[in-house]
Amino acid sequence: MATSLRKPPGLCEVCGVYVPLDVKRPNALHVCPGHRVVPRMPGSPARFDELVAKFKSKYLLRKDLGRGDDSDSPLNDEDSSELDTLYDDYEARYPLKRLKNWCKRVDNREAIEALATAARTVVAKYDSVIPADFLNAVRAQFIEPTLEGAEPCTCFVWHKTQKEWEQRFATLRLSKPAGEASGMTPFWDGAESIAKPAKLAGNFPPLNRSIEFPAPKLDTLVHEMIHWCTSPAYDQYSDTFQGNERALIREGTAEWLKCNAVGLFGAGGYKDVLPEIVDLLKEGVITEEQLIRAYLGGENVKATVEALVTGFNRKRQASMNAASIKGNEDERKLLKTQISERSYAVDKRSPEYRERVFKAFGGLNQSQRDSQVTNPRWRKYLSARVAGSDDAAALIAST
Repeated sequence: MATSLRKPPGLCEVCGVYVPLDVKRPNALHVCPGHRVVPRMPGSPARFDELVAKFKSKYLLRKDLGRGDDSDSPLNDEDSSELDTLYDDYEARYPLKRLKNWCKRVDNREAIEALATAARTVVAKYDSVIPADFLNAVRAQFIEPTLEGAEPCTCFVWHKTQKEWEQRFATLRLSKPAGEASGMTPFWDGAESIAKPAKLAGNFPPLNRSIEFPAPKLDTLVHEMIHWCTSPAYDQYSDTFQGNERALIREGTAEWLKCNAVGLFGAGGYKDVLPEIVDLLKEGVITEEQLIRAYLGGENVKATVEALVTGFNRKRQASMNAASIKGNEDERKLLKTQISERSYAVDKRSPEYRERVFKAFGGLNQSQRDSQVTNPRWRKYLSARVAGSDDAAALIAST
């Protein structure tokens, strides 16, 4: 003999569970504070489940045939109409929400799988440094959810067309970088007036961060997963820098951490700043352990960042000095040949040309100048200029 288990005639709007309902107070709160209970409407959960199963089966088939974005329902008109009717029943609304989540996961399964691989790569390398709350968030958002589940797609956005991707930069008021921009991870502190992504998992780090990309490439997603796991202390301090220094300590460091996690250097992007980080580590400006703990663990952030920036600027200044010296040597070589000819006599050249000769040779000592400049009149001119004479006086002295 069949037994009917009658469900309590009420449904929590938030929890999606049946609870007792006081008919005299239809908007009463149940055990979860702040959650409203509404009257249960008639409907057939068994039939709803049957239609949902049929919907899923046909939806997957359409995806396999490349028709997943069609707006028409996968069901026939009669089934679709019945399912729409059941959607209007309050007891079907919670399953409907889960069905929509499931469809979204099917639509994004390639990205979900790639994000899970990226998350596992980062966790496997840096789990001893990433704080426990961040580790739990990575696992909950990217590793544990399955394609068959009904969890919402949060903390990532796959912009599937180039138009959508370019529009995203315009919406965020960002200049699209030169070349291919393969991903970004905006942080949302709750005060922004510009458009946030569709869903965030929370209003605190790292759940208020969204990984966005035009294609779910693993190399890109590991880099962006590093950004997603950035310690708040490192993010806040590095955000105070601008220009090349900012690119070095935010993008260069993230790319190095990505390469270190996958065990392959130089195969991705950021070929301007990644070599700088590699060189600074080789020079011992900071250690690899310092970089990892500062970026992901928030330890000794100021000292680590300052050491990187100082080393970078010192290296850049040395490079500029070397280029300047090389330029001066090339200039002297050219002028040495020219002023040895009669047509380049001192009094036949313009004041601008004579100034150019003085800048090229004036910094040399007497012996060096004499070895470079063989024309006697040019020697006299340069000696007068070095002694403090202006161009006119030095020109007279050269005669």
